[in-house]
Amino acid sequence: MDLPVSGLGFDITTTPTSSIEKHSFADKILTVGVINSFNTAIEKPQECIKQVDEINAQTKPKESYVSNNFDLEYVPKEFAMNKISVLGEIARGAKDV
Repeated sequence: MDLPVSGLGFDITTTPTSSIEKHSFADKILTVGVINSFNTAIEKPQECIKQVDEINAQTKPKESYVSNNFDLEYVPKEFAMNKISVLGEIARGAKDV
């Protein structure tokens, strides 16, 4: 992807991964929003890790990060803390993150 930016972020809770995987991010930083901040459903870490690994393998970013897709301010605290814990598990489990 030839844009005059150092990095891009994508929300894969609403964006099909196929629309991301068709681009190269070889000289860019890629942030993948894997945690849906708009509901209380807790993500399945292994599914998210698989998605992030597939995206990184296809796009080959310079650096890769995982994040939530929006502020967790409106999610009840207990759920927000669980989602942050899952995000850490995803970050530790994914390759090259």
